[in-house]
Amino acid sequence: MKENPGKDFYRTEINKNLFPFWDKAIDRKNGGIFACFDNAGVKLLSKDKYTWTQGRFLWMWSRYIENIRSGNIAEPNTGALKRLEEDARKTAQFLLEKSFMDSGNVIFLLSETGEPKTINDSAPLDASIYADCFICLGFSEYARVFREESFALRALELYRNIVGRVEKGKYNTEPYPIPSGCIMMGIPMFTMYTGSELAQSLFSFGKPEAVEAAATAEKYAQILEKDFFIMPYNLELKGQTSLEDTLIARHLTPGHIVECLWFYLLFKNFLQKTNIHSIRNTNTAQELALADTLGRWAMERGWDTEKGGVLRFMDREGGEPRGRLINDPYEKLIQKTWDTKLWWVHSESLYFCALMAKSFAAAADNEAANYWHGVYEKIFDYTFSVFPNPDSSVGEWIQIRRRDGSPLNEVVALPVKDPYHIFRNILLLLEL
Repeated sequence: MKENPGKDFYRTEINKNLFPFWDKAIDRKNGGIFACFDNAGVKLLSKDKYTWTQGRFLWMWSRYIENIRSGNIAEPNTGALKRLEEDARKTAQFLLEKSFMDSGNVIFLLSETGEPKTINDSAPLDASIYADCFICLGFSEYARVFREESFALRALELYRNIVGRVEKGKYNTEPYPIPSGCIMMGIPMFTMYTGSELAQSLFSFGKPEAVEAAATAEKYAQILEKDFFIMPYNLELKGQTSLEDTLIARHLTPGHIVECLWFYLLFKNFLQKTNIHSIRNTNTAQELALADTLGRWAMERGWDTEKGGVLRFMDREGGEPRGRLINDPYEKLIQKTWDTKLWWVHSESLYFCALMAKSFAAAADNEAANYWHGVYEKIFDYTFSVFPNPDSSVGEWIQIRRRDGSPLNEVVALPVKDPYHIFRNILLLLEL
């Protein structure tokens, strides 16, 4: 074990390594954060603002503030809390004023000062519904932590718009358009998760609309159960039977599987613990068993037995993705990057394994608790040996690695060094 991964370790990782990097990246004039750094975190390549990242930052900064207020994390330096609170307020206001089209859809890309931009000449302003989800998540968390009910209600309005577009199939998913004839797990996954976080925010204000948000999230949880949480296939994609032998249909993303499973478990726990759980009788033991089966399957097949770490993509039977090609751009990405090691895959896996270990310990299932603790330790050792930046003066993590663990100067999804997954999951680990 590289180092004992207790609370003090994670507190130090946030306050001494992650926080200083992002504290210097905040746009305190306009609101929001600058995130278009090179992978080493040394050079800021652009001051454009992807709302995908801005919404994530608002969620993250708000949750960080809550942990400082509660004493779970120390104030990183004298006077920092007041400055952090102002950062969050200015970011929330910037997004409220600048990120919406007249239709209610979220603009995907903004300039430094908030002018709408397109990612290319043919792309619409609302290039990805995931940006809408992340703004909704940011508003929900900001509202809950800062007790600003108006942002929870604005998040509800946005969520209704998201759900309406999903149900009509009227949305875009840049930077990864969905292959024709396919339904990606990410749509029900994030519609469930966004509704879950919104429901919790509304519930904290005693708003009856919390039931609406939770009921909608539950609808998409059932879609995941029916169409994607199926062994041994279809964890990632459900499509036409004519595509079943294709590389796209056969590939899986281990990091997304475990991320989706912890979204699912936390939502079910919320339903079980509150007076709105009557939406549907939830069986936490059954749901934990489902997560155990699928999580073991994904982690065991996704682990790179040769080099260590969790692969970005894998075939549904393990190893390099394979299958018939249909000349879709996404399959080229899978082929090129399947064996890379990404920061977000490992931070999501770390939290999922810790959550599973603690959940089974609480259920007095020592075999399962010990299993997940062992996987957690293995992922911890790899993660903190590979991803933290060796240059402590820069901080943060080198987020993209080759299969052998060496740095790879590429971009993933958006051309940004996104703060979300590492910071979020370490906050959640501390809370756990």
